[in-house]
Amino acid sequence: LLALEARGDEWAAKTAQTERDPNPANDASGVTVNGQEADVQVVTTVDRPTPLLGETVTFTVTVTNNGPNVATGVQVRDVLSERLTFVGATASHGTYTAATGLWEVGTLARTGAAATATLQIRATVTRAGPLTHLAAKINQDQPDPTPTNDQDRLTLPGQPLADLVVTKSNGVHSVVPDTEVT
Repeated sequence: LLALEARGDEWAAKTAQTERDPNPANDASGVTVNGQEADVQVVTTVDRPTPLLGETVTFTVTVTNNGPNVATGVQVRDVLSERLTFVGATASHGTYTAATGLWEVGTLARTGAAATATLQIRATVTRAGPLTHLAAKINQDQPDPTPTNDQDRLTLPGQPLADLVVTKSNGVHSVVPDTEVT
């Protein structure tokens, strides 16, 4: 009779045996499993940091796998501000769907040029005021050891607003017809 006790996926030990054990030193065994991890970083830049109403701006989102392993199943969410109207997008890797703001990046190598992907989104400023732009990684298949760099937010001041009031007065409340008034 031999009884074993399993503790998770990485350790097992003999707990009972009816026969004499000539070598009790080998009654337990373990293994360390080193999972694959990949640090995927998101950085956003813009070509016009103070856009005016009616101007087109280009946001560039750069996703980089800092390693140590290949990153697969990478997805980034990048939804435009309600103050912008989508014009177009170009992705160096994967596909971007403007209606959902989902960039399906896919696989990023662990080093080299294939470890980086960029997305350029062009949009027209349709409402004055400050703009906030957020790009955030929402998925990848491997654990990310540095989740603090998974998103990047830009806040643009936008076109300054002005409320102009024009008042015209001559200090007189009534005027005589056919007379000059200053």
